[in-house]
Amino acid sequence: MVPRLGISGGMEVAAPNIMPSREISRRSTYHRQLGRMQPVRFSPHSRWRFQADRAAILLRRVGGQPDERQAHLIDQMIHAEWQALMLGHEAKTAASEQLKYRRIDLAQEARRQLLLLDRELAATTRQARAAPPPKTARPLSDIVADLDEGEP
Repeated sequence: MVPRLGISGGMEVAAPNIMPSREISRRSTYHRQLGRMQPVRFSPHSRWRFQADRAAILLRRVGGQPDERQAHLIDQMIHAEWQALMLGHEAKTAASEQLKYRRIDLAQEARRQLLLLDRELAATTRQARAAPPPKTARPLSDIVADLDEGEP
C-alpha cells in the first residue's frame, strides 16, 4: 500500500487496487467466435454467468415461455454442458493418467447426454409449433340467431 497525504494533512493509506467486477468476469470467462460464453475458471460466479447465458440462448430457441417439459430439458442441458466443460478442465489438470482418462470418459458421457437432451428439446419445440391454433367459440349472438331462424 502506498502512503499518501490525506485532507487533514495526516498520513493515510491508499485503498488497495480493487479490480472492478466486470474485469474479473472477463478474466473468468471468454467469448468464442459465436458469442457463447466459455468458462476459464470454474467458480460459483462463472457458473452463475454460464447458466444465465445458456438459459437466455435456449429460451430464445424455444421462442417464448417454455412449458414444464421444456424448462426441465433446458435445466438438464445447462447442467450437462457445465459438467462436460468442468470435467474436461479437470482432465487437463489431473494428477495421474488413470484419473485423466476417467475424467475424459465422464466428459464424453455428459456430451452424449447433452446431444440427447438437445434432440428432445428440438422435438418438443417442433410439436409446440406444429400444434393447430385453438378453435375459437362462435359468438353467442350468432348461436341465438341460428336458433331463431330454425324456429317457425
